Amino acid sequence: MSQRLQTPLIQLQSAIDQRVEQEADYAARFLQGASETEKSLAAALKLVIDQYQGWIDSVNEQQQLAASQINLEVDDQLTDLQGEHQSESGEIERARTTERDEVESKFQDSSWVANSLLDDTADDSPRRVFERTQFSLQKSREELTLMVSGLKADSQKFAEERSWEREPHFEPTQAPKQLDKLAETLQSVHERGRAELRAARGLLLPQLFLGFRSLVVFLLVVAIAGAVFFLFMPPQPLGQPAGRDTPTWFGISAAVGAGVSLILTGILYVLASSQAADAFTQLQSSVAELEWFFGRWSQVADKELIDADKEFQKQQEQYNRQREQALARYQKAHQDRLVEIETQRSAQSTQAKQKYADQKAYI
Repeated sequence: MSQRLQTPLIQLQSAIDQRVEQEADYAARFLQGASETEKSLAAALKLVIDQYQGWIDSVNEQQQLAASQINLEVDDQLTDLQGEHQSESGEIERARTTERDEVESKFQDSSWVANSLLDDTADDSPRRVFERTQFSLQKSREELTLMVSGLKADSQKFAEERSWEREPHFEPTQAPKQLDKLAETLQSVHERGRAELRAARGLLLPQLFLGFRSLVVFLLVVAIAGAVFFLFMPPQPLGQPAGRDTPTWFGISAAVGAGVSLILTGILYVLASSQAADAFTQLQSSVAELEWFFGRWSQVADKELIDADKEFQKQQEQYNRQREQALARYQKAHQDRLVEIETQRSAQSTQAKQKYADQKAYI
């Protein structure tokens, strides 16, 4: 065997022998049992291990108690912190809600004031002004219609009583253009017509020839004239020598009375007719004048009503525009203020949440 191969084999045999010796020594020692020294060291080591384990258990227990106390303190701090955060958040919400309610109340008040000042039911609103004008014209029209129709009806009734059928004649004069002046003219003509009607009714001569009164007047004048002739006229100059107590003289007196009555009654009738004609002519002219001025007044009133309606439409449009502009300004200011309150609320809420998160993280 070469030298190169022999050396490793020698080394291997030497290592085997050494391992065998060690195993034999180890078996010999353990078969004999532990020595007193080893037992003492083992007991001391066990005591140290037990003490160490007890210290470890005590430290763990103290650590758990400390951790529990720390957790309790942290929980209390977190609870207080959460309460403060909720209180702060609630205060922010209450403050902003109060401001929002105040803004809403002011907006409602401002809107109510604007609607009240620029309301169609206000006394100085265009609608109220037009309604007052319309009502005034309507009331004046009714009063004037009643006045004109009353005088016309009374004059027609009076004309029918007196059998008057003559058509009235009136030449219109230049009428005032102002409605109030026309109303004053109507009132003046009406008063004049009423006075003329009273004067016509108060005429005595025309009343003597109404119905059978003319016959009564005729017979009365016959009796008076006949009696005067019979008593005061001597019969002899007329060829009646027998005197007044004869039937012939009675007949002559009656004939003379009839002739005189016929003449006097005719004269009275002509005078009565003339008075009645003048009175009726003036009365019916006044009625015709009254109707003409009332027609003129109606034309002017209709024109003023049309002009008032046009002016009302124009002013009402401006009125509505002013009201809408005022309400739009109030609405814009209201919305801007609400946005400002909401922005402030959001910023404060975000700040409060960030503060709460930072403090929670620090704890």
